[in-house]
Amino acid sequence: IFGEAGLVVSRPEHQLDQRCLGRTVLDGEASMGDQFGELFGQCRSSQREIISPADCGIKRVARAVFGALRCKCIFARRGQPVGQFHRFEIGFAGSELGIVARFSNERSNVFQRICSKNGLRPDRITLGELKLAGILHIPDGFVPGKARPAVMVLHGFGGNKNGGIPEVAARLFEKLGYVTLRFDMRGCGNSEGVRGRVICLEQVEDTRSALSFLAGRAEVRADRIGVMGFSFGAAVAVYAAGVDERIAACISVGGWGDGEKKFRKQHESPEAWKKFSDMLAEGRRQLAQGKSMMVPRFDIVPIRPGMRSNLAEGSHLEFPFEVVESMHAFRANEVVGKIAPRPLLLLHPANDSVTPTEQSIELFQHAGEPTDLHLVAEVDHFMLAENNVVVQAVLRSWLDKYLSI
Repeated sequence: IFGEAGLVVSRPEHQLDQRCLGRTVLDGEASMGDQFGELFGQCRSSQREIISPADCGIKRVARAVFGALRCKCIFARRGQPVGQFHRFEIGFAGSELGIVARFSNERSNVFQRICSKNGLRPDRITLGELKLAGILHIPDGFVPGKARPAVMVLHGFGGNKNGGIPEVAARLFEKLGYVTLRFDMRGCGNSEGVRGRVICLEQVEDTRSALSFLAGRAEVRADRIGVMGFSFGAAVAVYAAGVDERIAACISVGGWGDGEKKFRKQHESPEAWKKFSDMLAEGRRQLAQGKSMMVPRFDIVPIRPGMRSNLAEGSHLEFPFEVVESMHAFRANEVVGKIAPRPLLLLHPANDSVTPTEQSIELFQHAGEPTDLHLVAEVDHFMLAENNVVVQAVLRSWLDKYLSI
């Protein structure tokens, strides 16, 4: 749930101690028993402010992970808050007692060492508690027992697997002979999750989970799975390929590598930038008060009216402010170099009215080899939907070279 900064801790063999759920919550502090008190009592050095247990984002996260909450509190020992881990929710699923914590990345190694010493198992939270909806395409002529390469298709910002670019791309890959999976990210389409909550690092985890699903299919060669993302999904695809070596090849269509720079170009005029900056300031002010405001889609990513019909039916038209912050901080540029020596294809309109073309150029500059960059004339952002023969020819030849059937 928290991407790189989030962990869930559980002791599977530990039978739930009802005393752990029976303590009084007072002003956001509670003592939850010696066992877990000893665990976190060893960490008191941070001066970070402890956030109220009423924080709506944390409450939402804990519900997503554990289902029904039985206790909401900031963890404390003998009434003294443990400041290093500055956001906590306590809950349980079945017989497992768990603690969800958010903390700074530099503290994660300390946390994991303490867990190991106490016999606890730290695992990153992925979408294991959520179900994703997807459509698996099996190409004509598939022979059972003869596994094929596969491609995952990632939809764009607040979109879904149905219609638009994901369907066009999936049917193209299927026609070329690939097993293809198009799916809805959490909070989108028919997948579970908070509606419209499209956090970049959470979508990276969704992609990695989809990869695990494909790798376990008898129809698929687990060592020959590629990913293709469009727009927002392209940024996610690049990042996922950078952090997961199981992805054999990556295709970015109209993607981006630096959220802050992207927003600055998308809201380029002084008036537009002031409006966007004011929205950022107000959203951050409300978050500091434990609130989350909703932001209209086109106030985040402008699309001229004549192109909006390209959005898939059911695409989200407003998003919680945390989505804006997630995109603003997202830096696929920082991991794109780790894709090499696996192949990367960057496709972008030469003049993109939605995602600045310079974003793919900068991805290319940060990438290793082999990386191909193609800037295509006479197409716009939804280039795969335009049935452009140049775009299709580039995809065919590149796949034939790097992910051949």
